[in-house]
Amino acid sequence: MKCTAWFLLLMLLCIPYSKGIEIDPLNFGIIVIPDNSKPHTLVLSANNTSRSDSLHIIQTGNPAKLLFENLPARKQVFFSDNAAATRLTSPYTGNYFTIDTLLYRNSVFTDEVGAVLLSVGAQISTSGNAMSYNDGAYSGLIEVTLSY
Repeated sequence: MKCTAWFLLLMLLCIPYSKGIEIDPLNFGIIVIPDNSKPHTLVLSANNTSRSDSLHIIQTGNPAKLLFENLPARKQVFFSDNAAATRLTSPYTGNYFTIDTLLYRNSVFTDEVGAVLLSVGAQISTSGNAMSYNDGAYSGLIEVTLSY
């Protein structure tokens, strides 16, 4: 059975003393899942390239763009997350996708005004439980932490 799914990943920003702004949400695009009898992966890199082992990418998505401001100028900052094994779900189906890992640079330097723009991609997997996926948005919340 073939079906399409698109999802939007909402990111929860948790940065003490800094204001984090989601410029673009993480969006995996539109895909076709021809077989869900075993888990299949989709990788959307932080530089906006997609690949999959057997899922068909109909429309490419985009990595998240997160802007962090009010940080010290020209300071190295570090990012971490709680994304591993987070499920992306839909209110219209019992099936889900799992985030295997987020893809981003773990450390960057702020600019001369104390801002940094972080691009975030991810690797996700289908459930592999043989259930079909309904068309629609699959979403979840992830915490990204900035430290310096």
